[in-house]
Amino acid sequence: MNSKVNLAIQNCVEQIRQGRIIAYPTESCFGLGCDPNCIDAIEKIYQLKHRPQQMPFIIIISEWAHLTQFDCIISDEDKTNLLASWPGPTTWLIPVKSSHRLSSEQNKIAVRMTAHPIAKALCDSWAGPIVSTSANPHGMPSALTAHDVEAYFGNAVDSILNGQIGTRSKPSDIFDLETKKQIR
Repeated sequence: MNSKVNLAIQNCVEQIRQGRIIAYPTESCFGLGCDPNCIDAIEKIYQLKHRPQQMPFIIIISEWAHLTQFDCIISDEDKTNLLASWPGPTTWLIPVKSSHRLSSEQNKIAVRMTAHPIAKALCDSWAGPIVSTSANPHGMPSALTAHDVEAYFGNAVDSILNGQIGTRSKPSDIFDLETKKQIR
């Protein structure tokens, strides 16, 4: 990556550290993100999107170690299944031992190991997972450019990491790790 992109990534990491909201390109659209442990930032994203509170967000990771903070329940067989589909546009609902703001009513978190080079570099620089939900008001088309993000949210997003989205035309596939059934 060039120095301009690296500088923009470092700016976004600083925004995340300060509990702020960022937007960044992913495999199929721009995502809104924050520190998955910053409840205030998560709640701000819910408000920005007008999204129902019972719909948890996905988190993206760039390496296996990023999962450790969520106390996931993953067998050796499950790990093999996860790593066979990662990195890439596959999200898994993974059971966790204890509830988290991002876990579902079934006590599962939605996780994707991103293959998008900018999103991956963002996770690498942050050295951890990042919230990833499509950058759009609930029910509206996903933002495909930084300009789209600005049109939807104005200055309510603290930093927009400009770049190209991936070539995927639809959101990530979602599978339940326990049942192996596809949800989306």
